[in-house]
Amino acid sequence: GLFYTNRIFTGGIVYTNIFFDAEKLNDRYLAYIPLLCALLEETGLPGIPYYEVSSRMDILSGSWYISNISESCTDGSVRKYLMVRFAALEEKARESASFMFEILKNGCLDDTDRIKAVITSIRNDLKEEIFDNGHYIAAMAASGRLSESSYMYSLWNGIPQLQFLESLDTDNEEQMKETARILEQ
Repeated sequence: GLFYTNRIFTGGIVYTNIFFDAEKLNDRYLAYIPLLCALLEETGLPGIPYYEVSSRMDILSGSWYISNISESCTDGSVRKYLMVRFAALEEKARESASFMFEILKNGCLDDTDRIKAVITSIRNDLKEEIFDNGHYIAAMAASGRLSESSYMYSLWNGIPQLQFLESLDTDNEEQMKETARILEQ
């Protein structure tokens, strides 16, 4: 991997961005990335419930989140990533990074009750987003055949993502176990 640092004045705050390449994933697995990001933000660790993990990360870091991101390159291609971003005071930067890597490495992605709750939450948020910004969502969907970046936006944030989430039957325990297995992969 690559590691870049910028030494600029930030008032004693260390800003960290970590990108995990999602280029090699096919559309089936790419559709799971928003769910994976949301679940990692709300995951527990072995012996630590999710609300304590979240609370500890909030204490260590002034802000943090995990999200999917795609960006257009000058050659017309689109790069796809899972991005982890957090900011912490210099004296807490190492501890914040260490705890974040603990979440990424050992997050309880097999907790089907958490998966169900996160799916429901994302579905509701996405429905509200589509309702509030339907014109933009429709434009991205319409241009998805013309532009890979519009296609990725739609796959991760639009109607295809909602359809994908709706296809996950949270009442079907076997399907939730299969979803957990895919997320762990």
